[in-house]
Amino acid sequence: IELLKKNNFVYKGKIKAPKSENNKEWIERDQLLFRSTDFGDDKDRALQKSDKTWTYFASDAAYHNNKLNRNFDQLINILGADHAGYIKRIISVVEAISGKKNTLLCKVSQLVKLIKNGKPFKMSKRKGDYITVEDLISEVGNAPAKLIKDFRKKDQRPILKAAYIEEAIYVGDNQLDNLCNIKSKEEVLGEVIGLLQSPAKNVISALKSSGGKIAGLVKTLSEREN
Repeated sequence: IELLKKNNFVYKGKIKAPKSENNKEWIERDQLLFRSTDFGDDKDRALQKSDKTWTYFASDAAYHNNKLNRNFDQLINILGADHAGYIKRIISVVEAISGKKNTLLCKVSQLVKLIKNGKPFKMSKRKGDYITVEDLISEVGNAPAKLIKDFRKKDQRPILKAAYIEEAIYVGDNQLDNLCNIKSKEEVLGEVIGLLQSPAKNVISALKSSGGKIAGLVKTLSEREN
């Protein structure tokens, strides 16, 4: 806190009511605030309450300062999805303390429950039981990509970096729509069964053209049907 004061990053002030609060019941009090807006945040953040107790944000600022004092070049935070709104303020205070941009990297994680054959599918790194995103997309098609798009309605994260599916590489967030169009094994096999009603010579020819892969077979036969 003294370091932030020395660099004129804190001041005594009042915070307006959050949009989710009832303005009539909100009481503005003098607090010690961090100039988070200087670093792109939407409002300044409280470090100390009016009763002189420290906020969680102040404790986090001290924690990250300790990391910086131990000469770590890159700091990484793993946050739950419900803390995504906390990212900007903590990145801002780390930048203020360190005097550098991009010192702190925040990753957002989301716990999900997987159901396989009607039963919960539990993963264990110790036992070696786990499922990759590639396996997940192979099993359930476009559900993971659609889940990411659903999160986007509330926040800009998570951002798709890349995906590797059946030897195809999808790089960049602009590939999310393409991933949403991927079909599950059941959907693909259903189309194969339908397309196998075509003359046998068409199926054999399609297998050669597709490299022997089911997805390629469906694509080739579909193109010929059209």
